[in-house]
Amino acid sequence: MKKHRYIAVMVTVMLLISVAGPSQVLADTGIGGRFTDMGSHWGDVTVGKLVGLGVINGYGDGTFKPDNTITRAEFSTIIRKAFKYDEVIGNSFDDTSNHWAKNEVHTLVEAGVIDKSEYGASYMPDKNITRLEMAKMIVRAVGMVEQAEGMAGDNTKFVDNNDIPSQDRGYIIIASDNGIINGYPDLTFKPYGEATRAEASTMVINALDYLTGIEEEMEQYRNGDGLVDANKLPGKSFEEEGLADIEDRLVIDERILVNYDGTYHPKDIIEVDKKLLPLKYEGLKLESYRFDAYEDTFIKGTNAFYWGLGRPVDLFIVEGELLDERDPACYTAVFLDKNNNLIVKKTALYIAGNQLNDPMNKKALENYPNLPVSKYQIGTLRDSGKVTLMYMLSSEDADKVKTVLLYYTGHEGKPYKSDVLKIKID
Repeated sequence: MKKHRYIAVMVTVMLLISVAGPSQVLADTGIGGRFTDMGSHWGDVTVGKLVGLGVINGYGDGTFKPDNTITRAEFSTIIRKAFKYDEVIGNSFDDTSNHWAKNEVHTLVEAGVIDKSEYGASYMPDKNITRLEMAKMIVRAVGMVEQAEGMAGDNTKFVDNNDIPSQDRGYIIIASDNGIINGYPDLTFKPYGEATRAEASTMVINALDYLTGIEEEMEQYRNGDGLVDANKLPGKSFEEEGLADIEDRLVIDERILVNYDGTYHPKDIIEVDKKLLPLKYEGLKLESYRFDAYEDTFIKGTNAFYWGLGRPVDLFIVEGELLDERDPACYTAVFLDKNNNLIVKKTALYIAGNQLNDPMNKKALENYPNLPVSKYQIGTLRDSGKVTLMYMLSSEDADKVKTVLLYYTGHEGKPYKSDVLKIKID
C-alpha cells in the first residue's frame, strides 16, 4: 500500500482565527476560584482556558470533577466546539440516532475527525473514550492525518510502544512530538487508559496552542493578500540540500532546444509542507498536492495512447489557481527517490484543444475539470483561474517517490531563474 497516497488535505492555519486569537488560547488563566475542586489540580490552567472559550463547563454544585472520565459523545462535542466545525445535522451510527450528541458525532464523521470504519455500525457514544482515540481525533482535527499515516509502523518513544497498534503509532508520534499529548512519568502512554476531563481539556488546549504557533510563524511570510509568499521563505542552495547532482538536470539551454529562444536556471530550493499552504509561487496559488493511484482514476483499464497505453500509471496532482496569465505546461516536476536519485522529470499535462471529443479526454475533464486545454494551433492556455497540474508516472516509479521538485520555466525570450519548491512525500 502506497504511503504517499492522498496527501491533499491541508493544514488550514486560518482555522485558528475562527477558533480564538492568540490572547484567548494562550492566556495563562486558572479557575481555582470558580470551581471548588480545581485550585490545586494540575489541570487548573488548561481547564480554565477551555472553560474561557465556552467549550466545556462545570457542574451545578460548583465543581468541575477534573478526574472524572469522559465519554466519546462528550469529547466529540468538545472537539466540534473547540475547532468551530459548523454543525451538520444528520446521523452516522445505528446507536446515535436518538442520542443527544447525534449531530456532534455526525459533524466529526463528515469532517474526517472520526473515522467511521474504525467503529462500524455502532459508536457507543456513552462509552468512556481512550487516550488513543483522543489522540487520533485531535491529530485529524489539526490537519496532520497524512503525516500520521505516513509514520504507521514507526516506534513511539514510550515504553509501552508495543501496546499501541502499529497502524496508529504515527498519531501518537505526531501528537507527542508537537506537545499536544504527553505521556506519564513512568514513560508510558497508556493508549487504552480512560481519559479524564482534565486530560481532555489539556489535549485540546495544547492542540489550539499548536495551531496558534503555526499561525504566528506563518505571519512573517505572508503578503498583503494573506497568502504565504514563496519569495519570503528561506531558501537553500542545491549543494546545501544535497542535490548538487540534480541541479544541472533542471537547466534549459536554448542551444539544445528547437524553437526555444530563452534559458532557464534554477535558483534556491524552498522546502514546502502543508502548513505553508495556500502558497503563492511564480503566479500560482498552490492549494494542495497529492498522488492519485491508478486504481482510483479514470485511466484504469484503458489502452489509450495519451493515458498510459494500458500500463498502471499514477497521477501527481497539484491543485491551485493561476493568479495571472501563465502557461500551465511550464510548471515542471522532478521526482526523486529516498536517496535523492532522479526517477523521472515531467511537464504538466494538458488536453489538446482539437481533441476535446476524444472519449478519454472527456473523462479526464469530468474527473479533473480544471485540467488545462490548449487553444487550437496556439498552445496551452495562458489564462488565470483555477488549474490542475497533472503529472503522470508509472505506478512502479510512483511507489519510489519521496521528494518532488516543482519549478516554473515559462519565460521564453530571456534568461530566467526561479526558486524550486521541494515537496516531501510521506
